[in-house]
Amino acid sequence: MKSSNVTPINMAAMIITGTPISNNKVIRILIFANQSLQQTAGVRFFLLLLLSGPLAAEFGVSRRLRTMKGIAVLLLAASCACCFAVDDTNVLAAGDWSKPVGDFVGYTLRGRLILCDSPKNGDAAVYVELQECSRAAGVDMDVYCNMNPTVALGGHPDAQGRERIEKAAAVWEMRDASDKPVPESPGGFGGGAPGASWISLPCDSTVRLRASVYGGGRLKDGSLSIFFLSNHWVIPPRSTNDYYLSCTFSVDPPTNHAALPEHHVWQGTLTLPKMKIPVQRP
Repeated sequence: MKSSNVTPINMAAMIITGTPISNNKVIRILIFANQSLQQTAGVRFFLLLLLSGPLAAEFGVSRRLRTMKGIAVLLLAASCACCFAVDDTNVLAAGDWSKPVGDFVGYTLRGRLILCDSPKNGDAAVYVELQECSRAAGVDMDVYCNMNPTVALGGHPDAQGRERIEKAAAVWEMRDASDKPVPESPGGFGGGAPGASWISLPCDSTVRLRASVYGGGRLKDGSLSIFFLSNHWVIPPRSTNDYYLSCTFSVDPPTNHAALPEHHVWQGTLTLPKMKIPVQRP
């Protein structure tokens, strides 16, 4: 069998129908499947189940083929791992995606929390990932991300006589394994930090935004400093407790933003699910 004539469907069909195949050809097929750029994760995973699980007997796969399952599992598992793994070794922890939230015209956004080593200096930092997930393809989405703390703007009150306030996009909360709020840690910060900026998200795209200050991270004593301009927690090393960070991310854009004709300004609130902070156990 020439590799140039082998397709994922041919491979699956040959195994399902019990077509006699030599051990050498089995290995050649699997190696080719692993190297083929057109080989999909679904077919690989199916072959993995077929050769190594109860499906083998169900579909009449010969005993001779099943003796190769050790090699098959290794090769296919490796190929599946390459296909499914995120090529981002800096990620230390990730929360689940939030529920998608659509605005008044149906443009939809979702988000999640990420803890990873910064590619700039290696410091462990908290990021917010935002993903455009509208059901229909449309124009680019403009999202106002204000990582500053809530501040009073001063000056004259607004039209309703209220004090003018610029609200932070992110409201952070840290809880322990008993779902009790974790007390904040003392300390100040005088360095740089993410501010307010407009982010443009094309259709079906994702962006990662730094949320914690440009500092903190891993400390010399092994603890982890999670520092925002509005909050600060220090996770002690060798703690026996669990810690979960969550966030309510509200987008309330300024009304004076002049969006391009091909852009839509999104407004709404995302409830970002809790992310478990990795702790070095004693």
